[in-house]
Parts: sequence; C-alpha cells; structure tokens
Amino acid sequence: RDVRERWLEHIVEKLQLKGDDCLMPYLMIKKFQELYKLCELHADCTENSQDNSTVLDISPPDFSGSTNRYAHEVVISIVNFLKIFAEDEMEICEEVSKKMNDRGRDTILFNLLAIPSLEVQKTVLEFLEKSVEDL
Repeated sequence: RDVRERWLEHIVEKLQLKGDDCLMPYLMIKKFQELYKLCELHADCTENSQDNSTVLDISPPDFSGSTNRYAHEVVISIVNFLKIFAEDEMEICEEVSKKMNDRGRDTILFNLLAIPSLEVQKTVLEFLEKSVEDL
C-alpha cells in the first residue's frame, strides 16, 4: 500500500465516512445553519473588533439566504474533498463514494445550488456533471 492509500484510510476512519459520516451532514440545512452561525461569528471577529454577542443571537438562514463568504468557502472545500472519493478508483474511494451516493449525496449537493454564490454553484455543478458522466 502506498502513502496516499494509507492517508485516505486514516481520513476515512477519522471522519467515519464508512459509518455515520461526520462530513456530509454539514451540507444539509441543520448542520449548515450551525456552521453558518460559527462563520458569522468568525466574520464579525475578523472584520469588526466590536462586541459580537449579537451574532450569537442571529437566526441562520436557509441556503438561499446564505451570504457569508466563510460558509461558502467551507461548502466549496467539503465538495472538493468529496470529489476525491468520487473520482479516484482506489477500492476505499469507491466504497466511500457508493456509501455517500446511497445516502443521497447528489440530492444533497443539488440543494446547495440555492446558495447565492457563483463559486459554490460552479463547484457543485462540476461535481454533479462528473457524477452524471460516471453513470
């Protein structure tokens, strides 16, 4: 086994990608809203050094109301990470990709197209296009 395969096995184990999956839920609305709140707090701390207690009281938006660039960057990073498993032909990647597909990966990704970010939409569409080509 090469280093890349061992690294992927380690990542799969730590993120429980063959089991409960700690990653894809962040692409679904409930976990995304938790993530969004943290990104708003980060943005407030980074861009203003004022009191950020009001950020903790915000009601996070659904995908279509998502304007936080940090949240968009996280979504893009997760989708790009998922591409590794969808595109690689190693056995472990194929197993994880099948598991994610069984959990409705493409539907989850399709829902992300509501995010008003061209970068997010482009990343998701590229993934979905590749997914359709592999059918």
